[in-house]
Amino acid sequence: MRKAFTLIELLVVISIIALLIAILLPALSAANAAARSSVCLTTTRQQSVAHNIWMAERKERLMAWDANGYFEWVTQIEEYTTSASGIFLCPDAKEHVDFGAGYVDRTRGSSTTAWSYGDPFTASYALNGFVYDINDGTANSSNWTRPDTPNDKGYWWGSYIHQVDNPADVPFTNDGMWPVGWPEHNDPPPPDGLGTLVTGAAGGSGNNTFVRHLVDRHPGQTINVSFIDGHSESVSAPGMYELQWSRMYDTAIGQTTGRTLSW
Repeated sequence: MRKAFTLIELLVVISIIALLIAILLPALSAANAAARSSVCLTTTRQQSVAHNIWMAERKERLMAWDANGYFEWVTQIEEYTTSASGIFLCPDAKEHVDFGAGYVDRTRGSSTTAWSYGDPFTASYALNGFVYDINDGTANSSNWTRPDTPNDKGYWWGSYIHQVDNPADVPFTNDGMWPVGWPEHNDPPPPDGLGTLVTGAAGGSGNNTFVRHLVDRHPGQTINVSFIDGHSESVSAPGMYELQWSRMYDTAIGQTTGRTLSW
């Protein structure tokens, strides 16, 4: 009667197990990445829903820009969430690193890290700056002369949600590497989706702030985007150029610019 495996049989079994693990690990890794992306997508939707509740309590008025405008959208909607920190951090970009000398407590994010604008303002998402209230007093006095925003007020949607044409087409927040940006249809894409700047400026690149909204964080180089109406979608990196970011954004030109994206 046979009581034990031979050495050869054990080696064969071990080899088969090792082969199965090698086959399954990539699939498990891909499944985990897809699950994290799904959580992130849900998170962006929660941000937009919180924004809609915020507006509903203020007679449908859009959020105001103030002296803390870069991260003001975080502070304005966090009270309408059940887990403030949870809806501002993507599972694939929770940690942040030091930005460097001259930017105390300010950290530019990347495809795998969150941005930080002083404690406790840390997040993995960027706001579409054109959804700020155009008639907010602080915005009128300072925002239009910023080097990284278009000076023409015609870009902004207005002061109330009913002034936003087709809210389902207008981005609210998305995977990003700086608190806010003002994308334009002719902004050249960054060289990669890792958070590399086109030119050197804190969190953006001079007059091109589209780079703040373009990060390679999820499977298929997709970017999770919430929209003003409260829904969210996963959008391809080139497809980001086809969204209606502002009133004067030309999606046809944006589509052409998006085709030059090479990562």
